[in-house]
Amino acid sequence: MRQKGANGDISPYKNIKMENLDKHTTRILCFNAIFSENAFVLSHKLKIEVVKNLKPEPNFTYIILGGHDKAYELDIIQQQLFPSIKYIIFQSEQLKAKVFDNKYYLRLLQNNDVYDWSYFNYNKLKRQGYRMKGLYKFKFLELPPDEYVRKIDLFFCGSYSETRDKILKNIKKKYPNLTCIFDLNNSFYNQQKLTILLQRSKYVLNISFYEDNSLETHRIEKALACGCKVISHYSNDNILNEEYNDKVIFTNNIVKKISYLNI
Repeated sequence: MRQKGANGDISPYKNIKMENLDKHTTRILCFNAIFSENAFVLSHKLKIEVVKNLKPEPNFTYIILGGHDKAYELDIIQQQLFPSIKYIIFQSEQLKAKVFDNKYYLRLLQNNDVYDWSYFNYNKLKRQGYRMKGLYKFKFLELPPDEYVRKIDLFFCGSYSETRDKILKNIKKKYPNLTCIFDLNNSFYNQQKLTILLQRSKYVLNISFYEDNSLETHRIEKALACGCKVISHYSNDNILNEEYNDKVIFTNNIVKKISYLNI
């Protein structure tokens, strides 16, 4: 039987209670460019304005994407300058990320309502006493029907890790005739440029940064929105693995799996 999420049915932004958000005193803030498209879609969904800079106003509520990049500033504003401010934190980081060593980020999660994309993360953070309120999905703009010539066979972009580097080098060695674009420098913060590349790619690889990752659905949802197929490692989030099973080609060995695909 299919499992449900932490608070019921699975649907985007399902647990954000619209009746509790005053549109006149609520704003969306995005501190990392990779979430800018998600912030735009969320703004359209909730009919709440996205603001570029935090100019705190008493008694306002701010929905935060990419808050780990501004944890210190956000915490100081709330703790010392405007205690009446409320944050809604969209937690987007893997639990093994260094940001979970940041006391300011942890205090944000302790003192504010928190939403996570991963069932595994949600349950673990809830057990640790954080104010977990629900789950969200990374949603992207709906693109027009696919009319692009996809000359890029395999695409990957993300941060460098030895594991990722080894896998990508093995792919290039084993499949020299495939056209691959692999970037381990996180070069594609510009979402328009990333969209253009993805619209010309056949397959996107979803390679975990950490062992026992939660499923990196941000990369997956962006790829699917651009009409790509996705090859992914399994994650430690069994519910997400099941939820994406009909959308993603899962494997324990990406290099080997490519040989079975008609690329």
